[in-house]
Amino acid sequence: MRLLRRFLLAALLGLSFAGSLMAAETPLPFAHDLPTLAQASVKQGLPLILLVSLTDCKFCEQIRVKHLVPLLQTGVPVWQIHLDTDERLVNFDGKTITERQFAKDLKVRVAPSVYFFDVQGRQIAEPLVGMMLDDFYAAYLENAIAAGRGKIGAAAR
Repeated sequence: MRLLRRFLLAALLGLSFAGSLMAAETPLPFAHDLPTLAQASVKQGLPLILLVSLTDCKFCEQIRVKHLVPLLQTGVPVWQIHLDTDERLVNFDGKTITERQFAKDLKVRVAPSVYFFDVQGRQIAEPLVGMMLDDFYAAYLENAIAAGRGKIGAAAR
C-alpha cells in the first residue's frame, strides 16, 4: 500500500510538472511602446501587427506557434499583449496604461485576436478574431497584412 501511494504521488507530481511545461508560452516580443513600434513597422511598409492573447490560452499558443512566430522569423515584426495582465505599455496617444486597459479600450472580447495598426493607431485591416479555420488562417493573415500595406502605401503617396 505504501509503495502504491509513493507511485501515485510521483505520478501526480510528474503530471503537474508536465502540465506546467505545456503551459509555457512560445515567446513573442511584448509591445510596450506602441507609437515607436508602429513607426518602425510603417518604415518597413508594414502595419503594426499585434496579437492580443490570454495567459495560458491554448488557442493563442496555436496561433503564435503556427503563424506568428514563423512570420517573425522571416523579419516581419509581430508583437503581443495579454488582455488579462496589468503590464504597462505606452498607447498610441502617448499615455502609459495597462495591457488590460488597452485591450478593454480596443473592445477585445475574444482571444486570440490579431490587430493591424498604422502610426496613428488606426486599424488598417480587419482584425483576425478567434481561432478561425486553421486551414485558411495563413491566408487570412496574409490578406490582412496586404490590406494594411496597401493603406500605408496609399497614405505615403
